[in-house]
Amino acid sequence: MRTLIGYLTVAALAAAAYLGVMFVPVYLDNLNARDIVNTSFNQYRDLRSLEALAETVLRQFNAVAWATHVVEDKNGEKQVVKGLGLTEDNLFINFNEETRTLTLRVTYSRTVQLKPTDKVRKVNFVVERVGQPPDYSS
Repeated sequence: MRTLIGYLTVAALAAAAYLGVMFVPVYLDNLNARDIVNTSFNQYRDLRSLEALAETVLRQFNAVAWATHVVEDKNGEKQVVKGLGLTEDNLFINFNEETRTLTLRVTYSRTVQLKPTDKVRKVNFVVERVGQPPDYSS
């Protein structure tokens, strides 16, 4: 019986290590995504418009070195390129004039290829910050 418990413990530890190696990097990358959202949120007063904020957020997310996405080129071949490939559909930005509150929400997904198989799992993320942006003009 002790041998069985030992084998089960080793198997559980191996499974936990495997899942950690496969999934922890995308969750750590989400910390970088939160940093981009927080930095952009704090720059809102300097940008002066929601459109400029959206452009800044998209540019930063689509230029990150820690993520890649797949696009099809002119010939229909799939290419792996840097960035998350986000569009305006991935953003929700609203400034409430009454409460002076900014809402900045970015939704994105990352895919994880489970090795040694070719199975792919999709992990969805939502990064949001709501509040009054800092006012550096005073």
